[in-house]
Amino acid sequence: MLSYNFYLYFMEKHTFNKKLAKRIKAAREEKELSQGQLGKLCGKQKQAIQRLEQGLVVPSAYFVYQIAVALRVSVAKLIEG
Repeated sequence: MLSYNFYLYFMEKHTFNKKLAKRIKAAREEKELSQGQLGKLCGKQKQAIQRLEQGLVVPSAYFVYQIAVALRVSVAKLIEG
């Protein structure tokens, strides 16, 4: 039973992360910013934004906040859609 619960947790986390990545990318493109430009606004490197948008990393709450501020959107918009 533990392995099944772990699987559900992992899939929820994976799905959430992929949706977050898509929302961040969509918001960045809506503002007509490159990954490098967004990175500079957040104090991060372009590669950090690339990895985030590919869903390869789980960002900290503060990183999501930095992105929201840089894109001038609410954190809720990035998390909930």
